Amino acid sequence: MQHCTALSLTKCLQKYAAVLESLEQVEIALEVKDTGVGLWGRRRREVEKEVRKRVPEFQVILGFSQQKAQPSKSLVPLQVPNFVRIALLRESAQRLLLLYHKYLPEVVAEARFDVGKVLDASMIDDADEESGIPEAAKKFHLVQRLHVFRTLKESDQFIWTGKTCTEPLSSLSLAMS
Repeated sequence: MQHCTALSLTKCLQKYAAVLESLEQVEIALEVKDTGVGLWGRRRREVEKEVRKRVPEFQVILGFSQQKAQPSKSLVPLQVPNFVRIALLRESAQRLLLLYHKYLPEVVAEARFDVGKVLDASMIDDADEESGIPEAAKKFHLVQRLHVFRTLKESDQFIWTGKTCTEPLSSLSLAMS
């Protein structure tokens, strides 16, 4: 259910980006982009306002991205966690964080979120052949890392010299090692 909801929200944000791009192209074609006034500019601002009202708060997306992987409750004791499911949910959560940074930067700025917090979680080394993690889960983890790096590119609030909550070193030190 979480994954389907995340996919739906992802599609909505991608559609929102396409609508904004189309409105911007119309504004440029009519040469009213620089003035900031006009019917098309007002409509673009209205669309932005309505989308901000309808999407989940950024704190909800943060909670989704930071939830701990819990094995499903079943009658089988000591059930092995489903690594592919966990990786899929983490990837979709990170994709949503990226889309919020990219298309709703005001919402992210209001939350005062430090994107460096997701950096340390994404740098877990799962390349070990003996780890027992399926290949599909490792591939999802690589895609998640790409989302993290793209989010870093989009964020103007990331501090390279800041320390993460689990590492005694700064993000810059981790990146250099």
